[in-house]
Parts: sequence; C-alpha cells; structure tokens
Amino acid sequence: MCGAFATSVASNLVSKLGEYLFAPIGHQFGYVFSYKSYIEDLKNGVEKLDTARERVQHSIEEAMNNGKPIEKDIMNWLESVENKAKEAQSLLEHGESAKNACFCGWLPNPVVRHPIGKKVKKMTPVIKGLHDESTNSNFQKVYYENTPVGLVTASTSASGSVNKTEDVLESRASILEDVMKAMANDKVRVIGVYGPGGVGKSKLLEDVERRVKQEKLFDVIAMVNVSRHLNPKRVQGEIAYALGLKLMNEETTRGRADLLNKRLESDPTKNILIILDNLWKKLELKEIGIPCGNDNKVRGCKLLLTSRYRNVLRIDMGTDQEFRLNELEQGEARRLFERTVEDRINDPDIKPMVDGVVKNCGGLPLLILSVAKRLKHGDMAEWRNALTNMELTDAKSLVELNYNDLKDERIKSLFLASALDSGYILLRDSLLYCIGLGLYKKFKTIEDARDKYIMDLHSLQDSSLLLNNDDTERFYMHDIFVDVAISITSTQWKALVAMEGNAFKEWSKDELRKCTAISCPFVGIDELPEKLDCPNLRMFLLFEDNSSLKIPELFFESTKKLQVLELSGLSFPSLPSSIKSLENLKSLFLEGDHLEDVTVLGKLKGLQFLSFYESAITRLPKEIGELKELRFLDLTGCAKLKTIEYGVLGSLVNLEELYMGNSFDQWEAKDKVPQSNASLAELKNMKKLSTLYIAIPHSAYLPRDLPFGKLNKHKIQIGGIWDWKDKNKESRTLKLKLDSGNLLLEEWVSKCLQKTQDLHLDGLEDGIDSIHDLCVEGFQELKHLHVQNSSSFQYVVRSTENVQCTTFTILEYLFLKNLNNLERICCGCLALESFSKLKILKVDNCAAIKHLFPLSMKRIILRLEEIEISRCRLMQQIVVDAEANEDGDEIDDNSEVKSCNLRRLTLRNLPKMTSFCKAMKHSVDFFNGQQLQAFYESVGLFTLLQLIKLKSLEAITIARCQLIQEVFDLEGLMASGEVEILSQLRELTLSDLSSLGHIWNRNPPRTLCFQNLRTLKVQNCENLRFLFSSSMAKALRQIKEIEIVSCKLMEEIIDVQEEESDQATTIDTIEFPLLISLSLEDLPNLRTFSYEKYWIHCPSLSRLTISGCPKMMTFSSFEGKQQQMTVDTGLQQTFGRINSGLSLPVFFNEKVLFPNLEELKLSSMCQLKRIWHNQLHEQSFHKLASLTVKLCDNLSHVFPSNIMDRLESLNKITVVGCPSLEALLERVCLNSEKRQKPLVLSALKKMKLLNLPRLRDILKSDCKVTLAFPSLMEVTMRCCHSLPYLFSSATAETLDKLVVLDVSCCNNLRGIIAMDKGKGEPAETLKFRQLSTLKLGDLENLISFRSTSCASDGLHPLFDEKLAFPKLEELHITGVQQEELWNDKILVLSFCRLKVLKVKQCPNLMNVIPSLMWKRLLCCVESLIVEKCPHLRNLFTMSMAKSLGQLQYLGLSDCGEMEYIFAKEEEKLEEATEKIVIPQLVTLYLHNMPKLRSFCQGKHISEWPSLKEFTIEDCKAMEVILGDINCRKLDGSIPT
Repeated sequence: MCGAFATSVASNLVSKLGEYLFAPIGHQFGYVFSYKSYIEDLKNGVEKLDTARERVQHSIEEAMNNGKPIEKDIMNWLESVENKAKEAQSLLEHGESAKNACFCGWLPNPVVRHPIGKKVKKMTPVIKGLHDESTNSNFQKVYYENTPVGLVTASTSASGSVNKTEDVLESRASILEDVMKAMANDKVRVIGVYGPGGVGKSKLLEDVERRVKQEKLFDVIAMVNVSRHLNPKRVQGEIAYALGLKLMNEETTRGRADLLNKRLESDPTKNILIILDNLWKKLELKEIGIPCGNDNKVRGCKLLLTSRYRNVLRIDMGTDQEFRLNELEQGEARRLFERTVEDRINDPDIKPMVDGVVKNCGGLPLLILSVAKRLKHGDMAEWRNALTNMELTDAKSLVELNYNDLKDERIKSLFLASALDSGYILLRDSLLYCIGLGLYKKFKTIEDARDKYIMDLHSLQDSSLLLNNDDTERFYMHDIFVDVAISITSTQWKALVAMEGNAFKEWSKDELRKCTAISCPFVGIDELPEKLDCPNLRMFLLFEDNSSLKIPELFFESTKKLQVLELSGLSFPSLPSSIKSLENLKSLFLEGDHLEDVTVLGKLKGLQFLSFYESAITRLPKEIGELKELRFLDLTGCAKLKTIEYGVLGSLVNLEELYMGNSFDQWEAKDKVPQSNASLAELKNMKKLSTLYIAIPHSAYLPRDLPFGKLNKHKIQIGGIWDWKDKNKESRTLKLKLDSGNLLLEEWVSKCLQKTQDLHLDGLEDGIDSIHDLCVEGFQELKHLHVQNSSSFQYVVRSTENVQCTTFTILEYLFLKNLNNLERICCGCLALESFSKLKILKVDNCAAIKHLFPLSMKRIILRLEEIEISRCRLMQQIVVDAEANEDGDEIDDNSEVKSCNLRRLTLRNLPKMTSFCKAMKHSVDFFNGQQLQAFYESVGLFTLLQLIKLKSLEAITIARCQLIQEVFDLEGLMASGEVEILSQLRELTLSDLSSLGHIWNRNPPRTLCFQNLRTLKVQNCENLRFLFSSSMAKALRQIKEIEIVSCKLMEEIIDVQEEESDQATTIDTIEFPLLISLSLEDLPNLRTFSYEKYWIHCPSLSRLTISGCPKMMTFSSFEGKQQQMTVDTGLQQTFGRINSGLSLPVFFNEKVLFPNLEELKLSSMCQLKRIWHNQLHEQSFHKLASLTVKLCDNLSHVFPSNIMDRLESLNKITVVGCPSLEALLERVCLNSEKRQKPLVLSALKKMKLLNLPRLRDILKSDCKVTLAFPSLMEVTMRCCHSLPYLFSSATAETLDKLVVLDVSCCNNLRGIIAMDKGKGEPAETLKFRQLSTLKLGDLENLISFRSTSCASDGLHPLFDEKLAFPKLEELHITGVQQEELWNDKILVLSFCRLKVLKVKQCPNLMNVIPSLMWKRLLCCVESLIVEKCPHLRNLFTMSMAKSLGQLQYLGLSDCGEMEYIFAKEEEKLEEATEKIVIPQLVTLYLHNMPKLRSFCQGKHISEWPSLKEFTIEDCKAMEVILGDINCRKLDGSIPT
C-alpha cells in the first residue's frame, strides 16, 4: 500500500512539474511565431472599437444637445477607450520594427518580437472587451433623466454642479455669493431678494438652488412660484411634493397646513430650504403649514423669498437679510445681448445699433433676452425699429410681436388660455381646457393630443412667451407677460379676469354679454350674481378656497355656449340645477370641492372630460353612467368615495383615461346579488382605455381577461397593503399582493409584467424560487423592483448551468425585504448587460444571505451608487472574494484597479459582518507602479485598496455590527506619493459597534485622508478609547459636526500618538475651521478633548454640548496623559476640602479659541468646579448667546467677574441641579473708584434657575455693585432654598422688559425685591412696565413682593402702592401665608388688564377680591380659579356681578368655609330679588365645598347664556344651584 501511495504521489508530481515547466515555454514561443496573427487581431479589434466609439459619441452628443446628463459608466467607457486605443496604436507602430529578421530575413527576431507579441496578446482581449461592452443594452440609452423631487441626493447634487460659469454675469455672481453666505449663516433664517419685474429674481433663485444642491447645504429643497393670486393649496401641494408628502386625503387648507407643519417639524436634524418666488403681499406661513412663530417668523426651516417690493420682505415676512437686484449696467447688458445674438453682432451694419437697442431694454434681462432672440434672425428693418422705437423693447410690444409671429392659431389660443390661469400651467388641467375648447379636435386620442400639446408648449418657450424649466408637469409664464397676455385675451376673446373680490359688481352688463372667457383666480369673491348673463361665454374658471360661497340655482341659465368650466374649492350640497342647460360643455372640473349630490351631471350628454380631483364626494350615482361621450374621468384623491353605483363604469364605453389613485376601492364581486357597487368586470367594456390608476384590495375580486395588458400607462395596486406615496414618476407601476401563484397565471398580469417600470411584490410562500422566473418574457422595461414578505424566493436571478442569463437590463432600484430564504442575488452566469443600470440596492431582514455578489460580478458592484443592508443575521461581506466563491462562477481575475460609483453605504444590525471584501493576497500595481502590499490579514471593514476604489463614497452608516473591530485599515501604502482616501466622504455614522477599537488604525504620511468629511457621529462604541490622532484631526478641515455619545472607554477625543508626541516639542495648533457643532455626551471616562501642547481653534463653532462626562475637568490640557491622570487622582482625594477653584484645572483656558460660540451646554460633570479661566483668548466667547449648566455638583459659581465684558451677546441662562452653586457670578471686589459702575448683561432675555439649594446671590460682592438686566424678559426660579431675595431694588429698576416672572418652592425667600438697607421707603414707584405673567408658588416665608428688611417683622399684603403692574394679564398665587393680597392703596393703573387669576393653598387668606379693587380686577378677567383657601366665606359681592362680563371659566375647590359664591352687601340684605348675568361663562366647576349652600345669597335671578359645561362634586350642603327663578336649563341634566 505504501508503494502504491508513493507511486501515485510521484506521478502527480511529475504531471504538475510538466505543466508548470513546459506550458509556460509554449506560451513564450507563441509570442514569436504567432506574432503576425496577434498583430492582425489587434488591428481588427482597434478598428471595430473605433467604429463603436463613434456610434456612442453620436448618441452622447444628441443627448447633450437635448440637455440630458450622461451616465457615468458611459463616460468611464469613453475614457477607457481613448486610453487603451492610444496604447494599442502605439504597440502597432512599434510592431513595424519587428519585421527585421535574422539570417537574411527568413527567421523571426525573437529579441524584438517576443516583448511586443506578449503585450499585443494581452492588449487584444482588453480591446475586444471594450467593444463587446458597447453592444450591451445599457448603451442603447446613454443618458438619464434628472430627478425633479426636492430631496438632495448624490445624483441631484452632481447634476446641480453642472453650471456654465460664463453664463453668470458679474453683478449676479456677486449677489449670488452674498446670498450663499447668508444661506450658510445659521443666524439668518429668512433671506429676501427684491427688485423690479423682469430683473432676473427667479433666475437668481434657480442659480442659488443649483449651488445649494451642489454644496449639499440642505437635505430638502422646495421651490414654489407663489404668484400674484395666491392659491394656498397649490403652494402646499408643491412643498409637499418636494417632501414626498401626500395631501390627497385632506380637503381643507387648514388640515393640509397641519399635515405639512408636522412633516416639516418631524425631523429637526433635516435642513430644509423653502424657496418662495414672486411674493406680491404678505404670506401667512401658518396658513400654509410652514412652522413659524406668532410674528410670522419661520421656525426650523430656512426661507428664501423674492418680491418686487422690499416692504413685503422686510415688514410682512420679517427677513433677516435682503438683497436688491438692480437693473444691469450697460456693459453687462450688452454682453448678455451679444451672447444671445452671437455672430450677428459682427455685422458692420448692425454693430452701431447694438448699444441703442440694449439701452432701450432698460437693463432688464427678461427684455434683453427676448429682444435678442427676436433680432438674432431679424432683418435690418427690425433692428432699426428696435433702435428708434423704444416701445418695441417694452414688455407689451415684445409679447405682442412674439405672439403675432406664432404661425399656428392653435398655439396662439393655447397662450391666451394659459394666461387665464395666472400663467401657471398644470399639464393635466390645461390640456383638458384646450381640448374642451376644441383646439385639438383633430387628434383621435388624448395621448396624441397630449404629445402635440407638449410640443406646442415648447414652441411657446422657443418664442420667449413661456419660461424655460425642467419640470415636465408644470410650465410658467412670467407675470409681466401674464399681464400682457390678459390684455390680448381681453381684446381678442373679450375675456374678463378678476383682480378684486367684487369683480362681478364692477363688470358692466355689456362686458358680460360679449365676453367669451371669465377667470377668477383666488381673488376672494364672496358673492355671485343670481344669473350669469353671458350668452357667448365658452370658458369659466372660478378658483376659491371658500366653502361658504354659494352658486345660485339660475347662475348658468344664460351660458349655454360654455365649453370649459372649473369650480375649485367650493361646497355644494347639490349642484345648481341650471348646470344641466350646458349642453355644449366638454370639460368640467370640480376639484377640491365638497360635493354631496352630483346627479344633475347626467344631463350633460356631450361631456368628455370630468375631474373630481381631491374632492370630498362619497357617491357616484348611476346618472354618471349616462355620460356616453366621456373620455376622461379623474377621481384622484377622493378618499371619501365609497360608492360607485353598479353599471356606471361599464357604461363609459368611450373612456380613455381613468384615474382612481387614493380613491374608491370598494369593488364587489361580479356574481354578488344584489349588485350595489362597482365591479371590476365593468372595465372590460372600456375598449379604448389606455390609462388606468386603480387600487384593488382583494385579488379574489379579479375577473379573468381584464384589459390591463393593453394599457399604455398604469398604476395598479392589488392587495390592501399598498399606498399611493410613490416618489417614482414612472408611467407604468404595478403592485401585487401574491396570496398565491394563481394571480401570476393571468394573461394580463404577464403582459403588464413585461411593460411595467415600477414593480412591487408582496407574499408568495411557495413555488417559484427566483424572482426572474416570475416573468417568462423577462422584465424588459423594469426600472424599480421592490419584493417583500416571501419565503419562496432564494434568488433574484438563477440561470441554468453554462447558459448565460440576460435579465434586468435597465433596472435601477432593487429593494428586498423579509425574504427569509434568499441566499444570493445572482446564481449562475449572467450576461454582461444584466443589472448594468442598477444604482440602488437595499436588502432588509433576509436571514439566509451571506454576501451580495461574487467578485466575478464586480461590474455590477462598480456601477452601484447606494447600498443599504439591514437585519441580515448571516451577512458577512458585501463582496465575496475568489476563494470564498462557493458556486465556482467564472472569476474575472483582472487585477486592474477600477473606481467604484458607490456613494452611500448603510450597514445596520449585521451581527456576522466582518469586511466589505477580503483583501486579495497579492500586491497590486497602483498609480504608476506604486505597490500596495496586502499579505497581512486585515481586521478592518475596508482595506486601503478598497478605500481607494471607493473614491466616490459620500456617506457611510454602520450600526449594530458586533464583529467589526476597525472601520478603515490604512496599512499597506508603501510609496511616498500622495493618495486620496475617501476624498468625497461627507458623512460617517457609527453606532452600537461593541468590538470597535479603532475607526482608523494609522495615518500614512502625505496621504489625503477624509479631507471632505463634514459630519462624524459615533454612538455606543464601548471599546473605542479615542476618536482620531492629532495628524488625522489636522486633515479634517471640512468637518462641520462631531457627535460622540455613550462610548464608555473613551478617554480623549484626539489621541497624540507616541511618534507625534516626540515631534511636538513646541506648542502646535489643531484647527477645525468649519466645525459648527460639537457634542460629547455620556462618556464616563473622558478626561479631556486633547492632551499635550496643542491649541484648539474652532473659529466657526457655534454649538458645544458636553454632558455626562464626570471625569472631564478641562477641555484641553497642556499636561501629558499620565501626568494629568496623577493630578486628577490627587484632586479627587481633596476635592471636598478645596475652597477656591483657582488651584484646580479650569475647563476653558487660553488654549481654546471659540470666537463664534453661541450655545454652550454643560451637564452632569461632577468634577467641574470652574468653567472659565481668568485669562482667555481675547476673541473667545464674545458671541455666546445661550448657556445651560446642569447637574454639576461641585460648581460654586458660573461666571468669573472678569468675563462680564465678553457676555454682550448672552441672551439665555439656564442653571439646574448644581448643589454647590452659591452665586451666578463670583465675588466682586472693587476699589472705591469702580463701585458706581454697574455690571450689565445687556442682551440677556431668559434666566432659569432650578434646584440650586445653596444659591444665595445672583452676584457675590463685597460692595454695592448694581447688576443690570435691561433686556430680561423671562425669569423662572424654583427650589432655591437659600435665596433670601431675587433682585435688589437697583436691579429691579432695570427690568423694563420683563414679561414673565415665575418663582416657586424657595423656602427662605422673604421678598422678590429686596430694598437696600438703610435706604428706607423708595421715593418712586417700582414699575414692571411689560410684565404680563406673574407666578408665585409655595413661598412659605414670603413677607411681601418687595421686602424692606430681611428680618421678619410680620406679614404684609403681597402687593402695595410702591409697585405697579400696568400690563399684567396672568397672576398665579400659591402657598403664601398672607391674609390679604393687596393693600388698600394699590395704584389705579395696576392689575387693570388681568385676564387669568389663580389663587391656591393660601391658608390665611380672607379675601380674594377686595372691595376697593374689584372694578379694575374683574373688568377683564376671563378665568378665575380658587382652591384650598379655607378661610374664604365668599368670592364676590352682588355688586361685582356686573363686572364679570368677560368671565369664561370659574373653578372653586376645597374652600371649606365658603357658603355663597356671591354674597349680599350688609346694607342690602333685606332688599328685593337680585339679578345676576354672566354672559360669557362657558365652564363652571365646583368641587369639595362642604358648606356651599347656593351660588348666590338670597333671592336672585341668574342668567348664563353661554354655559356649556357644569360640574359639581362633593357639595353636600348645596340647596340651590344656579338660582331660584328662571334658571336656564343646560343641555343634559344638572346635578342637584
């Protein structure tokens, strides 16, 4: 046996030895003897490739001429072709030298031929591969469509960067830069641009929008042309469209505003820009749904506005910054003109006229461009007219000329019809206007008419009568041109356009009788005439948002020629009966209306187009089925539509387009008896149907042979799990709930699958294991595929052995969710064109999949732009390497490094994930011969080689991937050249990575790493000890936001590595020039931001939050790490015994530079004792606006005295839960010369001090120093038990702007205001001029509001004559010991505006409303609450009742001695019956009043005309509730 084994081993060894020795020798001879054939093959390949290149280039040029962006892979192919073709040509040229031969030319020269033959042999398949790639289906379309939504993505920012800088005029470029600076300024929330009409404001906004997308300043951008006649629903709709929010289910403007407001405020982390163009008057943001304050100031978003009028921007909209856009100066105007007329400018006859023509345009770009377009092909007569006749260069003449030049009367009519809708052309509506007017009658189908209509709109754009834009659904006319077009319409059509709400009263009878068109676009009409006497009227448009506007019954009786009618935003219990007389009506729009009965519409036999878009209609009656000529029915957004009577749809045999999105879905089975609702079988009668939007909740209701397979455009939803919130704008969408495979057997489903562009599939538990197999003919037009909730599918594509599969050739988006048995995306061999367009791949909760693709399919990987994988518990790698390829697919081992298009990578909850792709164990030629060595076993998610390939990555998110130890492995770069590493990366988010020890393991010298990183967020990475090294920190010059949360082992943010520490012999600076926000939270071991000799400069930092860092004593330490730890230990041992913070490290010292810091939050820092050093950088903290300090146990004061001069911007102070705090400002010791100068916090508006048990003073001082708060508006003080008073009298005199004062639970507080000792009574009254809300609660030792002595000399009334509260509206008194609230000398002007009075838990109080004050106290009171005041016997006297005219709420509780609420005066006890009327009282609440006998004492009559809610509980002695006589009965029962 041993011998046989040895023989076998020897045989194998010899066989392998021969294979390794002799096969390579054969290859070497082949390079010499097959030289000529190699050369010929390469030459043929180059020729074919050149032909393919020309063909592709032609397609690119054609696409670019149409403004289409080119696919990146196409451009990469062109670049590769150019480079490889040059190399091949060079080889062919060098090959000529190889013709020399030894021995008289008969023997090939091996020395010459061998190296060339070898290179030619290797080059030939490369050239062939490039040629083969050009034959793929993805080369049939070389461009892609721009995404019109507001979401700023990698693609939108890239397309936005395409900008012709030569098109930007100097003055506009300057304004553009100013606006961009304002955009980047967080303080500026509202920006305005103003200037005359036609000056280019809208064009500037387009340039700004392009720039902000390019620079990714915002996450979402919405742009709306508001226009002169505001349509709130349209503005809401366009903003919602940009946000991806559907408003169809909400019919009211207010309801839509609420939804929009919630959406805009739903994610505070999103930066949203709303651009509102063309404002003519104030726009109430709240009514639209844009978050704002009571002053109409936007909140949470940024606004960019334009208007002709500066006051609209500055006063009405509260702009923070405005820019005027002036007319162009002559030089710029001429350059713009020359750019348009091009070569005509060089004509010697024309050249002298140019300046004059340009001057006549008045510097308005709109006119300059329009005149230039016209004159570009004009003759000399036109040029002379433009020069001598200034009227020819004004808007009116120009529009008229361009209009008259239109050759087709149809296009002229289209232009005039567009003006009637304020120049806002919504494709869907405007098309039906025009068809209804008979402009497109020669076109047989709506689709044909739509195509021609779009061509006509482009003709109007070419004639400068419509503005150019990229939106395919909306077109716009400049408002200057709208006015001229309306003038033409008024002349030619006798059209009437309302500008005011009373238009019908101003129009004469003669005008009405002659007119053919009337338009009322949101002008506020509140009344219509009884009859519209317009016998020639063909078009009537009424747009309002007024449910109370009624249309009289006879309104349409004299409008029998009417062809187009729109009634929008109205409410109809039933339509006016006169509408049935409109026998010529073709197009009817009842959009956004509240409709109850539309039966009368059945009389309109000639009606062809009917729209109920977003109307509140519940029932479509059988009479609608009588509209036999109907071709178009739009029920989109009719969410309340529950009944379509049986037979209605089946009768509409001429219907071409039916829209039922987000609408009726109550289909009944065909065989149901009796049939009461619509059946799907009725659709079979619609032989002409080409467009259908429909939802079918149950597939069981589907009849056979539905006509869906013949549709040209469709959105079909089957199964009750889908919604209509599609962001994709594909024309053919299919969403199927596959309860079983039977649905797939339907012929119409098969046909739809072949044509569908957007496919969603849910379910299918057994049978088919490959998604590709669902459609036998292949998904030929599919662009978006979403598959979820199936245990059947194991693969997306599975090809049979040795047979290449061609599939999903134009698929762009693939989303796989809850596919429990999905093992792989692809199995088997795929043709090159398969998945060649795939850009976005998302996989969620697919438990069996281990990797996405094998390396053999790297062409797919290289084209992907976004990968998102989550909850895949077995996922280990994105790409599996050659050794791990289990199925033996053919591997493309070409080691040439190719860049990847991947822009976004998200990995979430992947417990087995270890790496993006394992490093190949060989060295790779890179960048002209540099070597990347990869022999080591990397523990990083990305190796250096992968990082260089992934150069397009912009965002990385990694969360809950427990095995990842390192994110970026930068080992392996051995050369000294500079290499860019993730130069486009902007966002890096790492969360819940329990094994992560390093983010990046080292920094190769001279490497450009992460230089564009903007946002870095790290959370719950418990093994991470530092964030980055000092050299890495220096590279992050673009970083704007750093957020580190819950990393329990992190000791420092910047780690100074040993080699760096040795080099740092002198003080060095680490600067983050663009850092705006820094947040460090819940880092229990963090000691400092950085050690060693580094200055930390953050010139742009505006927000700094440090919370839950108990060991952090200083932000930046000069000492080394070990030295600092030793010092910290000593400090901890003696911490409680140190009386002065001067010997301890201060948090901010001269090493930090924060010149723009506005918001500072310090929380849960138990070792913090001193925030600021006495010596700070001279530029730091001057802009600090908000300071919050919470739960800092050892902090004795907040501010050092010498920092006061820096706090000129401080407007908010919040200090909470600091048990050692004794004062806000440390002790001030001033010499006699400086004692008179007050310390002023001039900008402070809000001060909140809570739970500070040792606080005794706001300011510690050895002398009389006045602390002034001239801007203070709101003060909240709670649980400050050591505080004897709040303000000194001198400080109180500075509180002119105080609006809210809330003081509670301060046990030792004797007075709110302390009068200076020895000063005696003040000479003047202390006035709180603006105070509107005063709350005093649980102040058990309060002597009075103003305390004349800190020693108790008995209780005083809470308020006296030395205090004045002229604007107080709300007063809350709780838990005080006073017997009286007011003394008898209160000033007349005090408490005279009181609206809310609450008195609670005052055990000694004898009277709430004193007799000397009741007239002023009660005249405005709307709400009065009294609780737990046991000594009160009554609340009012009878004579006070007359002053309770405003009282709306009265609540009494737990007043044990009270017998009557209204008591009689002693002198009137025996008089006759009293009458009490409280006209506005809505709510009366009585609880636990054991002695209360009646509301009023004695006989009385009480009237309560507004009372709606009356509650009485535990009032056992109650005999009479609301009076003895004529007591008004409430709805429901009254307790007795």
